[in-house]
Amino acid sequence: MDYGLLIIGIALLLVSYLVAVKKQTWLLARFNEKKLRINPY
Repeated sequence: MDYGLLIIGIALLLVSYLVAVKKQTWLLARFNEKKLRINPY
């Protein structure tokens, strides 16, 4: 078993997971911003 490939695969998974989480929080923040803009209260 090639552990190098396994490590690379896990690293890629982690990176993509972190990117997805960052994008999700950014999108949620943008969405909340728009809602706040529409609703001034």
